[in-house]
Amino acid sequence: MHLTLFAIGSRGDVQPVLALGKGLQAAGYEVTLATHGIFEAFVTQHGLSFFPVEGNPLELLSQESSQEWIETGRNPMAMLVKMRELGTPMFQRLTNDYLEAVRHTDAIITSGIALYASLSVIEKTGLPAMGAYVQPLHPTRYIANAMSTPPPDWLPFKGLYNRLSHDILLEMNWRIFKGPVNEIRRTLLDLPPMTESFRRSIRQPVPCIYGFSPHVIPQPPDWDDHLTVTGYWFLDEPDWTPPDDLRAFLEAGEPPVYIGFGSMASRRAEETTHIALEALKQSGQRGLLASGWGGITQRDLPDEVFLIDAAPHSWLFPRMAAVVHHGGAGTTGAGLRAGVPSILVPHFGDQNFWGATVSNLEVGTEPIPRKRLTAGKLGAAIRRAVTDVGMRQRAAILGERIRQEDGVAAAARAVERVFGR
Repeated sequence: MHLTLFAIGSRGDVQPVLALGKGLQAAGYEVTLATHGIFEAFVTQHGLSFFPVEGNPLELLSQESSQEWIETGRNPMAMLVKMRELGTPMFQRLTNDYLEAVRHTDAIITSGIALYASLSVIEKTGLPAMGAYVQPLHPTRYIANAMSTPPPDWLPFKGLYNRLSHDILLEMNWRIFKGPVNEIRRTLLDLPPMTESFRRSIRQPVPCIYGFSPHVIPQPPDWDDHLTVTGYWFLDEPDWTPPDDLRAFLEAGEPPVYIGFGSMASRRAEETTHIALEALKQSGQRGLLASGWGGITQRDLPDEVFLIDAAPHSWLFPRMAAVVHHGGAGTTGAGLRAGVPSILVPHFGDQNFWGATVSNLEVGTEPIPRKRLTAGKLGAAIRRAVTDVGMRQRAAILGERIRQEDGVAAAARAVERVFGR
């Protein structure tokens, strides 16, 4: 049986789907991953077939308009409006690529924001399909929508708030995107306009798997049986060998603090670099900076700080005293699995949700929104993360529980229950 997986966005969006695809291929399926051309080598080196689709996220994120999108912060309406502005020009080409990608497939698995283009493709082709997501999407009384603000502690009707947050955000999504969606349906797919809002269509019994740990977010009791929390979809690289200078730095002193913000390139890269270096100095910690720091080199840094382009989180994070990152779903999962405290600096979107989740589990500090980031706040958070014995014990226990899971294998079993062989 041949499966085509859809994934668009940054590497953080694509990597969990690639891990899922590898697990499905190991379980006996033929798998093609349809994603951006810049990820072709990444996909094929892990043994999956590749189909190129429209878009280059690295170019997109470097544009001024994309920086404005990232800086929408906690405002979901502004974020969605900006996403429509950025995505509409490539929407038709992306949909056409998806049609080509599924020409010879038996079933579709769609993920993340690929949902916007894939819903109509699934309807047009009539192929069986399921969703694969890394943050809660379906309405529930137990979790607020990942794009909304969590309910305050004093609020007496948290269940109602949580449920309404899903309905409101899904309706908002529909009203913002129904124009581009229906234009594609009319001009490319010869389909009638979609009249049912996302708020209503999400209640259809379409099977979905969720790639996060039930120890981090337990499966909500009010979710139906067609929704399954499987555990994280980690893509491990056991054969990766660190460069000699990185290994030498790690062996030269106490475990450092990792600081990296992934694809969240900033127009204030120099300012962010200064904040990171000053925070490490104030906290008295060695540091390891990931790429994206405004053109700095190792020569620009003190001996106590090391600069890397990239390293697998599965190898690197367990060797850290704490990890500071933007709060993407995959990076958050990697930090939790490592069993060390996390400090999240959310920039926008669901990153605020993961920041609140880590804080509520008491395995990391309170999140520091990027717009409020200062050297003093980050330095204080680092000091707490490396000295709070209770936090470090809870992080270690949670990490051990996550390492006992096999989310990819559980997801493959869920897929087999839906599609068979």
